[in-house]
Amino acid sequence: MIESYKFGQMIINSHKYTADLIILPDRIQSNWRRQKGHQLSVKDLTILDCYSLQCLVIGTGAFGVMQVPARVKKQLAVRGMEVIIEKTGTAVTAFNKKKQEETAVAGAFHLTC
Repeated sequence: MIESYKFGQMIINSHKYTADLIILPDRIQSNWRRQKGHQLSVKDLTILDCYSLQCLVIGTGAFGVMQVPARVKKQLAVRGMEVIIEKTGTAVTAFNKKKQEETAVAGAFHLTC
């Protein structure tokens, strides 16, 4: 569960993260970087290939600056997983809800803009 989020900071299991991250079922990939900065690509999510997920929650930043192109949404849909794309504050709530439902969920979060 994500304990808290504010601009540029997320706390998970009492550990503070100050860079973008991906939360996986068994670990956290910190300092997550995208090939094109504020535009998500399928290659930015290859780490998910090792997991059988029901849901991916994408946090696009406090102000929603990170873009998720239609081709990325389509590629994720082909995998058969639910994809939730929201500004990061709202995405945190959605992620925690899915975790409480014991859904196989991952989260990809842009923590700043």
